[in-house]
This record gives sequence, structure tokens and C-alpha cells, in this order.
Amino acid sequence: MKFDLVIILIHGIYLVCCVERFPNAGEENFSNRIKRLDVKDGEFTNRIVFTTTREDDPILWFNQKYPQYDYIAQFWIGKTRYITAQIRQTKTKEVLSTLREDTDVELLRKSSEISWVRQEKAYVRKAKTLDTEWSNLWHLNGDISPTLKVNEAWTAGYSGKGIIIAVLDDGLQTGHPDLAANVDTVNDINIYKVNNNPDPEPGYSHGTKVSGLIGAVKDNNLCIVGVAFNCTLIGVRILGDLAITDAEEAQALSHYQSHVDIYSNSWGPPDGTGFVGPKSITKTAFQEGVTNGRNGKGSIYIWSAGNGGTTDNCNGDGYVNSIYTIAISSVQIGKNAWYSEVCAPALAVTYGGSEEDRFLTTTTTLSDCTSDGVQGTSFAAPIASGIVALALEANPDLTWRDIQHLIVFTSNRSGFSDAYSDWTTNGANKEFSQVMGFGLMNTEAMVSYGKTWTTVPTQQTCTSSTSSPGLG
Repeated sequence: MKFDLVIILIHGIYLVCCVERFPNAGEENFSNRIKRLDVKDGEFTNRIVFTTTREDDPILWFNQKYPQYDYIAQFWIGKTRYITAQIRQTKTKEVLSTLREDTDVELLRKSSEISWVRQEKAYVRKAKTLDTEWSNLWHLNGDISPTLKVNEAWTAGYSGKGIIIAVLDDGLQTGHPDLAANVDTVNDINIYKVNNNPDPEPGYSHGTKVSGLIGAVKDNNLCIVGVAFNCTLIGVRILGDLAITDAEEAQALSHYQSHVDIYSNSWGPPDGTGFVGPKSITKTAFQEGVTNGRNGKGSIYIWSAGNGGTTDNCNGDGYVNSIYTIAISSVQIGKNAWYSEVCAPALAVTYGGSEEDRFLTTTTTLSDCTSDGVQGTSFAAPIASGIVALALEANPDLTWRDIQHLIVFTSNRSGFSDAYSDWTTNGANKEFSQVMGFGLMNTEAMVSYGKTWTTVPTQQTCTSSTSSPGLG
């Protein structure tokens, strides 16, 4: 195992810590051994995840004691260490079935030092995008009305400085000239390929585009400017051609958790697939994040609400409708975007681009900038991540629940028409829409009210018991 010595400056205090690093590609033929199976959604993979009562490093003993497996990685969620491995396919081993658990897993389950083990299934996760290019910076430059009032927040002195945003996607071109100054290349990670290089493979540009909308550098005569142009970006590659596992999602959503402020997610189950949500380890990662992330203030999980249109319903997306995430949808000029879905979890909207009026502009791979054809909630969510970063800069003590309250309090209908149904007024006298939530985000109000915001009470969970007395 390798560690990097990392020195971090927090509130004027230098902290020295060790960060576990995956083996580099080529070491011990590691990347040649670890192979991802191409299986269908919901089928068994060749990956396992387990916990152990042993406290010593599994890289020192696991492969030797259990030669039918290859160790992959380990990660922590709270105080629980999860270890991932691959079932080794030898010449004499029966071909793995994708429809039933491998017999070796049951043997591992019977080991006294293995607390819990599961053969992982694959889950298809897609970037929430429709097209691949943008047009211009109208969402920031005042060309349209109403605006997101980002310029007003910049004028007040906020730029995202000191805020760390992890971009979970198909990769991030770390050397892009309009992003590089804001990219943390020490703590980034490629969970999909099990290494430390989040740069995308050829043909994948979604994560680089998302990152530009959040944190492209300002006033450098290159491409665009991100909403939080002084923030720190961490690339977390999780998406690729093949499906991913529960453990991989959980690892991504808890990566560098003690330091990451916002996790920006523009991905999820394919639109129109029914009721699909996070599995057990990912649910644990969410709970751990809001409980202990940001030194107890709670990690902020921003999520794109989906592009299935009003014939689809994002209530069926368990990532979007989680109480721990902030679901963001899109508007086009004058109304909800034509691709925006219907659901109660959609908390607010930003501009996401639309073929019916204007597309967006952002960074793309090959150190380029593109501005033709991009639309989707994939691009509304990172804009919201940038807005939340400005609010956290204004008041770093805001909790995850404070951010949700602030978004509701400061977002407004702003004259947008709901193409699905009428706006409704709730008991708190706030207008809301089944497609646009509480309306367009207002960056100026987020930082202004956020600066003096009184922290809301901690989340309270109530349970009750039920009984079924016998009849007669």
C-alpha cells in the first residue's frame, strides 16, 4: 500500500495526514488483473464487498489466505471499513454466473474473521444529459430575465473561495487550462478504474463540462467562468461504459468526506426505469455524510432531477427523493424546461439550457470550450452547486439542513409558467410547482440571508409501533 503525505491548511492550522493511494497502473500488473464484467442491470458481477474483524491491512493477508480472490481497495464510511475484491477466474473455475451468487462467496461467509460479505450486483447509472454542446453565457451575463443574480453575489465579494466541491461523473480533465488552477490533483480519484487519475477516457466529456459550470477560472481570457470560480474541484470518476456497484457509489459519495463540502451529482438511474434507489451501503454513506461530514455540519449532496419530461416522474428515483439530497431541475425562458420531470423532491431550478431557446457554454475535453446543443438537468445541478458554494463561503457554519431551508426560503416563482399544472401555495404561503419546486434560485439572497442565518434544529426522526390484534 502507498500513502501520500498531505499538508492541509484549515483555519490557520496546518494538519499533516496520510492519504491511502491505490496502486498505480502497471504496479504488480494490478490494472491487468482487475477486470469489470459487462453484465446487465441487476445481475451479479465478479466483485465482492465485505467487512472483517481483523484490524490489520487486508492487502497484506487477504489474497494469500483467500487465493480465489484479488484484493481491490478499502474505504471507510464512518467507523466501518469496507473492503472490495474480485472473484478470480482461473482456468479450472466454473464460469461465473450473472444470475446466482458464486459458491466461493458462501465459503467466505463461513469464515470466522469475515463479519459480512456480499457479491455485488451491477446497476446502470447514466449521466443526466441530452446533448453535448453549449452556446453562450446568458445564464450569468444578464442577457435574460429573471437572472440567477450570480453577479450580485460576486459584487458582494463571494467567489467560492475555500469551498471544496467533488464532481462525481465520467471524469474530469484535470489539466484543462480553464480548470487546472482550481483542481485538486492530490485528493482526486478514479473509482471506476481503481486508480488516482480521474481524467476521462476519449469520448467522455460530461464531467469536464459539469466542472466548468461550477468552477472555471475567472478573468483568464479562456473559455468561461464558473459560478464559484475560486472553489476547489475534486474529480471523482465513477461512470463509464459499464454498470457500477453499491460499494463504488458509496465510496464516491464519501470520498474525502471530512473535507469535501459539496458533492455534485449529475447522474442516476436511466430515465423511465421505474422505482430505483440507492442500496444499503450507499444509504449508509448518505447518513454518515449528513451526520459527520463537514465536521458535523453535514455534507451537501446536489442531484440533477432527471430529463424524462413530464411523462416521467422523478419520485421513482431514490437518489433524487432522498431526504439527504437536494434535487435541482431546469427552466428555460419563461417556463419549466421541456425535459424536466414531475416530482415532489424537486426543490428548486436553475437554467439548464434548452433546444427551444438557448443552450449553455462550458469547458470540454481536449482543453476546449463548446457552445452548441447542451441541455439537461445535468447542467442545472452544477450551477446550483456553485450557488451553494457561495452561500457556504458567506457562512461556513451552515448545516446541510440550513442549505435546504435557505433554498426554499430564497427561491421564487419569478414569473415562470408550469407547463404541467398550476402553481400551488402551501401552508407557509410559499408558491411551489410539481416540476420547478419552489422556483428559480436567487444567489444574491442565498448569500445575503445565509450570512446571518440562524441554524435550524437538527433533524428529528419519529417512529411508532403498530399492532395487529387477533380477530374474534
